[in-house]
Amino acid sequence: MIAMAMLGFAFPAQGQQPDEPYRSPTPILTSSPTGYVQSASSDMLSPLPPLIQSPLTQPPMSRSPMSQSPFAPWPSEPPPNAASSFDDSDPNHVRLASFPRDATEPLLDQPNNFVLIPEAQQPNLPPQRAGFFQRISATTTYLPRLNEDNSVGFADTEVYGVFGVPCPTRDSPLLIEPGTDFWVVDAPHFDLPPTLHDDYLEFHWLAKLNDRWGADLMVTPGWHSDYQNANGSQAFRMESHAVMAYTWSPTLKIAIGAAYWGRLNANIVPAGGIIWAPNPDTRFELITPKPRIAYRVDCGQTFERWAYIAGEFGGGQWAIEQTGGLDNELNYSDYRIMLGIEHKSLDLGLNGFAEIGYVFGRTLEYKFFLPNQNLSSTMMVRMGLSY
Repeated sequence: MIAMAMLGFAFPAQGQQPDEPYRSPTPILTSSPTGYVQSASSDMLSPLPPLIQSPLTQPPMSRSPMSQSPFAPWPSEPPPNAASSFDDSDPNHVRLASFPRDATEPLLDQPNNFVLIPEAQQPNLPPQRAGFFQRISATTTYLPRLNEDNSVGFADTEVYGVFGVPCPTRDSPLLIEPGTDFWVVDAPHFDLPPTLHDDYLEFHWLAKLNDRWGADLMVTPGWHSDYQNANGSQAFRMESHAVMAYTWSPTLKIAIGAAYWGRLNANIVPAGGIIWAPNPDTRFELITPKPRIAYRVDCGQTFERWAYIAGEFGGGQWAIEQTGGLDNELNYSDYRIMLGIEHKSLDLGLNGFAEIGYVFGRTLEYKFFLPNQNLSSTMMVRMGLSY
């Protein structure tokens, strides 16, 4: 299923002067002057891989970028003696390290995904977090049951951690993300369990293959059930995606790939599109299955705030036990349009976001015994914190 892509207009960040160098749109976990993000070993913390390069300095950004070609970098002239942003041999470049996923970053569930984010918006001076541990995040989502007779409500809370190790070298780290998602179901008129559970262990590999091509590979084994259905063939599911990204210019990337979800109504879905940064304050993430357009509305020395509009294909699938001890598989799906605001720390502080949205096209689908059931539309509220 493909979520909808929305368009919007950019506006400059408050507190940023026209001749001031561009400030990063996203906080990044990255290297220190003497080492990179590290992974644990028996003797010491070894460096986590450097991944991609970004100039330490940028020339002043034009405040009328739309007058330039969308395929050209923002600076009309490169600074003296500046190397190409694709020159891996330049020692004055900063390399980015690992990136935890977050619900507010639809770039294939990986915020600051260097494989997909255009080179011109790669951060200049990202923060660092040394060690095996990278981040812990918590997100809660609420969909109320607005219609008493023909609706189902959900409230779910997801908690996950992010850890990084070299795989197999420092240039290609593997992100390991254990997590759990606990769902409370409000469905008095349906034969559904009161709670649902998603427990998973995600392995996510990001790499620059050469100056132009990057790879984003993910595999996530998980157990999805109500903890009453003990049929492992129904509860265990392996999700994955494979995406290749081509750097067309410093402001434009093109991604192509596919995602395997293994759900009743969404087995294999396309994963790709274009990611375009026409100016420092705007990014168009026109990629499936989670398109988004983001605008930087405020920034300071240690923070940035972004507003965004996004689309999403939501839901999940679980092994459940119904009345009479019958084992079945339940698939819930919907489409979502959201408005959100996000606070990003640039010094490894607390990050947060809040969203409100409209949810439609809601369907309950069963693998056995029962026909599909259409549900009435509802609203959505989602909030999250990460550190």
